[in-house]
Amino acid sequence: MNPSVRALAVPCIITPFVRDLGSGPAVLLVHSAGGTSGQWRGLTERLVSRFRVLAPDLIGHGRTPPWPGDPDRPHRPFHLDDEARALVEVLGAVDEPAHVIGHSYGAAACLQLALRHPERVRSLLLFEPTLFRVLRGSDRDDDWDEVSSAAMGMVELAEAGEPRRGARRFFDYLMGEGAWDALPQERRDVLAVTMSVTIVRECRAQMFDDAIRRADYAALSMPTTIVVGTRSPPAMSAVGEVLAATIPSARLVRLPGADHMAPLTSPEAFAEVVRGVLG
Repeated sequence: MNPSVRALAVPCIITPFVRDLGSGPAVLLVHSAGGTSGQWRGLTERLVSRFRVLAPDLIGHGRTPPWPGDPDRPHRPFHLDDEARALVEVLGAVDEPAHVIGHSYGAAACLQLALRHPERVRSLLLFEPTLFRVLRGSDRDDDWDEVSSAAMGMVELAEAGEPRRGARRFFDYLMGEGAWDALPQERRDVLAVTMSVTIVRECRAQMFDDAIRRADYAALSMPTTIVVGTRSPPAMSAVGEVLAATIPSARLVRLPGADHMAPLTSPEAFAEVVRGVLG
């Protein structure tokens, strides 16, 4: 292991791996589903001269073990609170509230962290949080119907033993027809393996959990920036718009020409937004 990258042991159901670099005010970087903390290498290089960067691998990703279930309640399904619990323990390594930056599913986990432990969050910067649940029962029901159909198609294929077809379906929905085939074979192999358990579990947790209520986000008071790409599916913009209208301190930023993977595909543009938030 690189000596500048430290595995941080935390008293949680599992122990997440964390890249811990730099010094100064804390910045927590939370990656997307199917990714790892490594997605933030470029952004980390831009930040470590001024900030302490904590970039964990989410549960079941990278060097963090899969969720083993709750030993006290064996039949309890996975919940975003499980991600939030791990993230707040990671933040136990610092003495002050952190700037929290998340992408996609990681942004949904960041919102759950902010709900459960607002005292640990100095600011939020969320790129296209996949909290499609907030669309249900709103004036964006059509977007909910579209994205829930795509997501359930992915889940059903994965649970039927066809995770590669499920991954193709949802990735092409998010990124456009042919996006899956354009990925390197190695990346497709990783996503197909992660899809069969981890991404299916995450999808159910953020889309179909009745404990996630849109009105709860109105309690968040920290400065919040929600970013959406202009090339992403309409449902992604819809989630951003609904959350920005619900969180009192939120502002919505549209990134021209950006797609759902903009922190990776448009790193300079995303880094500019980050600089605007962190100062």
